[in-house]
Formats: sequence, C-alpha cells, structure tokens
Amino acid sequence: MLYAMKLEAIADHILYERRMCRKYGVAWQPKRMIEYQIRPAWVARIIGFQPDGREIRQFLRGRRDYSQATSTGSRGIWIHYLLDDGIYEVNEPVKWGQCRRYFLRVRNGAATEVVRRGYVRP
Repeated sequence: MLYAMKLEAIADHILYERRMCRKYGVAWQPKRMIEYQIRPAWVARIIGFQPDGREIRQFLRGRRDYSQATSTGSRGIWIHYLLDDGIYEVNEPVKWGQCRRYFLRVRNGAATEVVRRGYVRP
C-alpha cells in the first residue's frame, strides 16, 4: 500500500534560478543574504548502509503542483510523493531559510517518524 506525502517547495524560484545558472555555466548572484540559505525539498529512500555506517540513499522525483503558486513561485508550489513500504529521509522546508530533516517509516500505507539511534531530540 502506498503513502501519499506532499511538501511545499518554498523559494522554488530561487532554486530554479540557481539550477539554470549552473546548467548554462553562468555565475549565480544572489540578491539577498537569505538566498544562500535556501535548501530544496526532497525525499530519499534508504536502500542500504555503507561499511562506515552512512546511509545509501535513492532520491525520489516528485510531481510538482503549481495550481496554488504565487506569481513569483516563492510559495504555494507543492511536490507530491507516493511512498512504498520502507524507510525514507525527508528534507522539508518549514519557512524561508529553515528546513526540518527527519526519517519516516512507511508500513501498510501509514507513516511514522523514527529517530536515528544515538540521536537525542532537543
């Protein structure tokens, strides 16, 4: 059974501009200092572990929904993911310049947040 998840792509217009500059070999010039701190939304499936204990991840492509986007694309762009059973790492933008990173376990279409061993949540 699949679990449906959606994340908001906050400041997607800045990330798009950065990607296009990288694609065409042009130096990216941010207009404000906060533009350096923007991180994209992503979901990665944990498919294994390396000998040193780090995760081997497979990044998933989500489907973007622009129906509620602002005119500049800074807010309202949603990325939809369908997650099968397994463990996932999620990077979710909360607001401008701040992201929340966590792990999800999906079983039978239900997701629960898990904490990495040895990590103490503040």
